[in-house]
Amino acid sequence: MSTHPFYYSMVLDGHPLHPYQADTLAFTLERFGNVPAERIVAHCTDRVPQSVARELRLRGLTVIPIAPYLDGKYCNKITQLDHFTEAKPVAEGVFLFDLDVAVLSPLDVPDRNAVWGKIVDDTNPELELVQHVFRAAGVPLPEVVPCDWSPPRGNTIATNFNGGLLYVPLASGPTLRRCWRAWAEYLFEHDELLAAPADRSHIDQISFAMALASEGLPYGHLNANWNFPGHYTRWPRSFDPERPLHALHYHDCLDEFGLVAPTFSHRVVDEATERLNQAIGQRPPSLFFDLYKRHLAARAVDGVPDLARPLFPASLTERAAPRGRKRRLVLHAGTPKTGSSSLQRCLDRHRATLASQGWWYPPVTDPREPKHQDLVWALQQADAGALVDCVGTALKDMPDDTHTVVLSTEGIFNHWWDYTPRARAMLRDLATLFDFEMCICFRSPDRFAVALYAQYLRNPARDDAPANVYGCDIDFSDALGDPWFRRHLDYLGFCYEAGALLGHDRVRALLVSDDTVSAFLACYGILDIPQPGPRENPSMHAAGIEIMRIANRFNLSESEHRRVEELTRQIDEVIGARSEDLPVAAEDLERVRRYSARGWATLQASSAGRTPYRRDGEVGSDVLAER
Repeated sequence: MSTHPFYYSMVLDGHPLHPYQADTLAFTLERFGNVPAERIVAHCTDRVPQSVARELRLRGLTVIPIAPYLDGKYCNKITQLDHFTEAKPVAEGVFLFDLDVAVLSPLDVPDRNAVWGKIVDDTNPELELVQHVFRAAGVPLPEVVPCDWSPPRGNTIATNFNGGLLYVPLASGPTLRRCWRAWAEYLFEHDELLAAPADRSHIDQISFAMALASEGLPYGHLNANWNFPGHYTRWPRSFDPERPLHALHYHDCLDEFGLVAPTFSHRVVDEATERLNQAIGQRPPSLFFDLYKRHLAARAVDGVPDLARPLFPASLTERAAPRGRKRRLVLHAGTPKTGSSSLQRCLDRHRATLASQGWWYPPVTDPREPKHQDLVWALQQADAGALVDCVGTALKDMPDDTHTVVLSTEGIFNHWWDYTPRARAMLRDLATLFDFEMCICFRSPDRFAVALYAQYLRNPARDDAPANVYGCDIDFSDALGDPWFRRHLDYLGFCYEAGALLGHDRVRALLVSDDTVSAFLACYGILDIPQPGPRENPSMHAAGIEIMRIANRFNLSESEHRRVEELTRQIDEVIGARSEDLPVAAEDLERVRRYSARGWATLQASSAGRTPYRRDGEVGSDVLAER
């Protein structure tokens, strides 16, 4: 017998989440379960992209093609036992997994000759319906036991297992395979037994319970530590808080960074999640992660409506595209703390020189901050009239020989995740008016996160602020705990969402250090502009941050807060380098990298003209530009 006693099996279909979930499951099996890759079997329907199946093979997994079975969805998992019965691999048993499971330790059941699983969390389906099905089929009823969520929501039968993690001894494989298929087909044909769609989605689960009961196969119950439901706040009855988790069944609890974010909080679960996410966050970019991010981007813009009528009047359309030939619009969308203020002051200061070269940087209402903030306000309010006025004002005095209009406001990125679907539709209409390109500047995420934190302390708290980090007395670690703040580390998500909304070839990412002005001018071939001086809006040192935190403890009006912010900035400039930069704890820096590293690596590779992972063809470069 092989030195490793088990196989580990999963099923992939055409769902866009499946590749990333499968990759995560395989990774945790190898990392925490000490499982050799060749012992992991991925069953793939013909709806799985060939690139995904190929990448799984390159990772060392065994990939088995399967045909969709019965409902073509939930019942596909029944076909897993075909391979282990027909190929007769040398092993004692096989673990069957749902894809939304992460393994946290090596797995071994108490008795390798019995079938093992955890009792279902809730009454799905209801006990009375399950009993009716068993009686109609002539299958002896197992004993009645409580469901696993506590306090009990109801009872079920002892063979009704949650399908997230099951163990099957290969000695029982042929019998279980035959009966599982037979009872599933019976239930599928007798649709009157499970008439409701929600009940029919459990055909695979109920037929498994029927197979165990009809054949009298030995079985045992795993507790919730083996298959912990992380998607709800109810305490599992079988959970042992004195022992670690073997596997976390996270369901739909994946965040925008591809990390696991269970809603259930307990020391054991929190420690397991932290260990899991630390490992996931250290992984390099992959095809699976890229597909996951693209899926999230497509889903984010899926609800953006088509506006009922053209947003812009004919006069503006003609101004933007004289004689049907569209002028170019470059929208510099941020990010904050990348030298945006320096770029805006440079473009404003040299408006005449730019205009002589065919570039138009429209004048602004506030010369102290020469950015086009009215655009952000119109989008935040989803005010179509305000957006039309903003564009009309920008084009009003534009020279006729202008070929490119430049608008700049870092608020586009800063408030990107606050815009309603209607606001995004307005921005999409603006993009169609011109030969449009959005330019976004990114800097190293660890430096950006600290600078953004300092900036948000300086911003006055307002009732209409979208998050609780403006003008607050919080430390950097607390800021990382705020979802809105943390979202701004999702560089790749922004690029993919903007690309999904506006067109992937209309989004250009520039990776910069401290000289955004030179990078922007060189990127667009703007000549004869003097090199910039010092940063216009440098980040505060630790001393200034400490003063702002003290000020934020008081209930200041917006005007009072801005006055304190100005005085603090002056004090910070006087103290200068005698104050150190904000010290960041190692664990907080690790968290920043956990959130941002894979997206940042993808941007870096793509900007250098490289594919960030092994794959035939390019991915990501359509929304990213080379420096």
